[in-house]
Order: sequence, then C-alpha cells, then structure tokens
Amino acid sequence: MSRPHPPSGVGRFFVLTFALTWLLWLPMLLAGHHLIGPVIGPVQSTLLLALGTAVPSFVALALAARSGGAALLCGLTRWRLPARWYAAVLLIPATLILTAVGLDVLLGGTAPSFPSPGRWPLVAVNFLAVLLIGGPLGEELGWRGYALPRLDLKLNSTAAAVLLGLVWAAWHLPLFLLPGTPQAQLPLVWFVLQTVAFSVLLAWVYRRTGGSLLLVVLLHGVVNTLAGPLRVLPTTEGTLRPYILITLLTVAAALLVSWQGQSGRPVRMLGAPTAALEDR
Repeated sequence: MSRPHPPSGVGRFFVLTFALTWLLWLPMLLAGHHLIGPVIGPVQSTLLLALGTAVPSFVALALAARSGGAALLCGLTRWRLPARWYAAVLLIPATLILTAVGLDVLLGGTAPSFPSPGRWPLVAVNFLAVLLIGGPLGEELGWRGYALPRLDLKLNSTAAAVLLGLVWAAWHLPLFLLPGTPQAQLPLVWFVLQTVAFSVLLAWVYRRTGGSLLLVVLLHGVVNTLAGPLRVLPTTEGTLRPYILITLLTVAAALLVSWQGQSGRPVRMLGAPTAALEDR
C-alpha cells in the first residue's frame, strides 16, 4: 500500500493559509451569530479581520524562508518601471469603477458624493491605511508572490490565474456567513466571478511587469480605496452598481485573456533560481 504524498509547496501554502485565517475569523463568526457571549466587540473584530487578512503573506514568508525568503520580498522593491505602469494601476480600476457608477446613475441610481479637494489628503491617508492593513500588502505576497509563480510552473497562464482566483474566492467564504460584511450582501456566484476576474487582472500586471509585487499591491489598494467612497460595494440597498462593476471587470479580464492568448510567460520570483519554486 503506497503512502500518501505530502502536500506540495503551493498545497502547503493553501492549507496553512486557510486554516490560520479561518481560525482567526471563527470568533467573529460565532459572535456574529450569537453563539458566544459579547466578548468580541468592534475593536476585537477589526483586529481579527486584519490579522486574518495578513495571513497569506505571513505564511508565504515563512515557507519561502526555507529557500531564501529575501527573493519573495524582492518583488516589493521592483519599482523601476515605465511610468505607464503606474498610470495603468491607477487608471484601469478608476475607469472601471467610474464607468460602473456612471451606468448605474443612467439606470436611475444615486450619484455618489465625491470628496472635495480639501479632503484629498484624507483620501491619501486612507489609501495608505488600506495598503497596510486593508488587504493588499497582507495578501499579495502570498497569492501573487508565492502561489502564482508555482502554479505557473504547472499550468498555462490563464489556468493558473483562474485557479488562483477560485482558491482566493473560497478563502473568503467565512465572510459570507458574517452579518454586515460586503460579502454577505452579494450572491456567491457573483463574488466568485469578481474574484476570478480580478485574479486574471492582477496576474497580468504581475507577469507583464516582470514580477513587480509593488505594482500588484498598488492596484489592489486602488480598488479597495475607491470601492467605499464610490459606493460600489454591495449593500442591503440592492443597488446595481456592484453587479455592473463585476460585469465590466469580467469583460476586461476576458479581453486580456483573448489578447495575450496563452503567450503569457510564467514569472519566477526575482533573485530566486527556478529550483527554489519547485515543490518540496
């Protein structure tokens, strides 16, 4: 009788990331459904949510340390890129979100209130906070920095991005059961569609910039920062805006896949030999 094979490198990453994140989010879930006493207040919930969101990057750093963790961090320092890439990570999400807002208003939705110039510094501060504790930095070293290059060694570029998007969507599942979260207001199939499409876009930026995690983190941060003020997050009000945005994002992802075909080249982590990415 053959012995079961141990999880691969990317498999270990997925198992540890899911287990640790869901363990941190479990108290919020139990408190949200009144299954435990009122020991989890807003402050504790925010802390647990932030810690759980940061698990992918911490797990990736821990696993990558076995083969030189510095290589994973190199992606965050890859900033010497043409200015058009910095424009792209700002303008692509802004264009998609503003188009969704405009179409929603044309269909009878309420226009959001844009911040006055005097409040723009607060927008910048919010952007920095989102980058650090709102998901982008805590997630992207794991999803795009660690998992994507390893999936690229086994699958074509489209399949790797789509599979990672499906795993990424599944990782969020506890938030669908938590009252008050944006995920709880959105049908699961729409969230999966959104996450897979966003995964394709992030993977495209990662590969085309030669593995720049900095650009990926910035793109993720721009989306998360604009989503709140421009009211594209799902709410109990039943607005069409999130669904319009997801449709536009899916179309954009499909166009990217069609444009690049299967020619997207796998990107290995900067400074790491290919062997360092092989599952051990």
